[in-house]
Amino acid sequence: MKKLTIAICVAALTLPLSINAQEKSSNNIIRDVANAERNFYKAYNKLNSEGRFHIICKKEAATGSRIAPQVCRSKAVRKLVSKINKSKMRTGLAFVHADAKNKLQQAQVDTLAHIEKVVGENPSLVDMLVDLSNAKAQQLAKKS
Repeated sequence: MKKLTIAICVAALTLPLSINAQEKSSNNIIRDVANAERNFYKAYNKLNSEGRFHIICKKEAATGSRIAPQVCRSKAVRKLVSKINKSKMRTGLAFVHADAKNKLQQAQVDTLAHIEKVVGENPSLVDMLVDLSNAKAQQLAKKS
């Protein structure tokens, strides 16, 4: 059952809410998600032994926007995104080549699988992952 809960949290982030989403403002929910992400990934990074799966969280604004949400990605995914963006700038093409897109998707899948493995081996991360799932679920509930 614990393995299933971990898989659900990692893949879908759809655990039940612990408090009513209407009780908090949008800014507080966004802050809660950012804090839960930072806490979880900080603990995860301490236990993670593979450098390419080290998670880095940064605020990233889309071009032309002042809104910069926090984005957490593994080093491997960040490296591929950087390569893709440089290629787009160099070629002037707005689309991503299918091979690059496949590599990026595979890196994301590998990262989630590794997170699931590390969480499964370290029960101390389970509660943090559940907190992160609940915070993200609140954020989604508030949006709809």
